[in-house]
Amino acid sequence: MRVLPAWEPEPVELFALYPARLNASPKVRALLEFLRG
Repeated sequence: MRVLPAWEPEPVELFALYPARLNASPKVRALLEFLRG
């Protein structure tokens, strides 16, 4: 249930950094895909 349906938050920039030499776990990949929208 949305409490304030006419209100939209301002977009924010979010950065996720992790070492490229390490393979991201499936959970991390799923989170990154979710955040990309």
